[in-house]
Amino acid sequence: GLLLRVLMLRSPAGRLRADEAYTGIEAIEILAGRFPVALGGTVYTLPFESYLYAPIQGVFGSHIVMLKLLSTLAWAGASIVLYFIGRNLRGWRTGAIAAALLWMTPGAMLLISVTAYESYSSGMLVTLIAFLLALRILGSPRPSRPEMAIFGTMAGFAFWMHPMFLATLVPMVVVVLVVNRRLIEAWWTVILGGIAGCSPLLLWNAINGWPSLETPAPVEGTYTERLSTFARDLFPRAFGLRDGALDWQPGNVLPPVIYVLLIAGVVFGLVVNVRSARSPGRYLLVAVLAAMLPIMALFNNLIFAFDGRYGVIGFPFLLLALAVGIDELAGRTRDARAVGVLGAVGLLWMLALVGPTLKDFVDTTDGDPNATTMAILDRLEDANITKINGSFWSVLPVEFASNDEVTAAVVARWPVRFPEHQRLVEATPPAEVAFVFQIADEDPASLWLPVEYYERFVIGDNVLYLPTVAADS
Repeated sequence: GLLLRVLMLRSPAGRLRADEAYTGIEAIEILAGRFPVALGGTVYTLPFESYLYAPIQGVFGSHIVMLKLLSTLAWAGASIVLYFIGRNLRGWRTGAIAAALLWMTPGAMLLISVTAYESYSSGMLVTLIAFLLALRILGSPRPSRPEMAIFGTMAGFAFWMHPMFLATLVPMVVVVLVVNRRLIEAWWTVILGGIAGCSPLLLWNAINGWPSLETPAPVEGTYTERLSTFARDLFPRAFGLRDGALDWQPGNVLPPVIYVLLIAGVVFGLVVNVRSARSPGRYLLVAVLAAMLPIMALFNNLIFAFDGRYGVIGFPFLLLALAVGIDELAGRTRDARAVGVLGAVGLLWMLALVGPTLKDFVDTTDGDPNATTMAILDRLEDANITKINGSFWSVLPVEFASNDEVTAAVVARWPVRFPEHQRLVEATPPAEVAFVFQIADEDPASLWLPVEYYERFVIGDNVLYLPTVAADS
């Protein structure tokens, strides 16, 4: 698993994306004494990784690999928690299989495990902790008040981290409360714990007029279209059976067959889990997977499946059910059959899913994945430019990599994450502001001076416009 991540970080997957750069820049803001409750410009999602990275930023400065490894650390933690969940459900071997499948993750999930998106890998970890606590509560004839309070708090905290996790949190809470419906203290303990877990978000919204309830930018797609997208595109993308263009890979025959077999394994695992267990907890995994897609489809923005990031919502639960099925096929004894089945599954997992995913990235590895960003920084330093404007996808990585030496704004059509930075750049004389765009987003019309007053450089897949006139001219 560590080798997979090393190879990924050396490949184009190691390139700092704008959303990751936001994570690092927000950490710099935290060090400056500003403590955000939600992502700037979106009014939801806890910038959890920014708080984790802030002390690292304070000691080491801007470090792209360290920033990305936060996600890997959370992924490792999620794998460990999934082991304990599997052990609680069926035994240590189920837990070990589930943890191994998650740690040796294929497809888009392998990319997400080295990508510092706010509250994705860490949100998955907290959601799994809530699931483990729910299992413990359901396995007890009279669950303790602290356990129920902590479960509610974890559920509320996961909701604060990202509302998309409601797709798995809601069925967890419903099952826990229904099973303990005669325990009045269970209801108020879990509910109050949930409120406590997301209380900073609730308080911030109450003070600011509930901005998190505002409808985000409209996204095309109906409820049924989102459901079909999840089943047809998102989870195949998560497993590595579709590429970034959502085409089956490799070919159009074998990947759909593998996907059907994976889903059949999940269903088989759910049946085995319900039939072999005796506690009410046997229904928890079924409830989560049954309710997940219908609840996910309530969120308009989740329809985007091209990078597979929203697969983190249900991916570990699919693997958990799959692990139960694999364990059942392997048998309950330590014999040649078990070794053979587990060995075959591991080999197929690596050859059919993990290997092709890794190959796609390794084959396109060509030196430092962040060479373009660093080359732009060198040009800015040579020109003594500390203010930039342009494409969201280009300027944020440059700002973070500069270690707070460069301040960035974005042109009108892009979301403004840092309003103070935007105002500072917009108040700067035009001759002191450079513009950076991705080649595909190049927009000379948004330059503040006539284009002949800039020197244009093509650097990698970016375009840099450096002003060539004196600031006082």
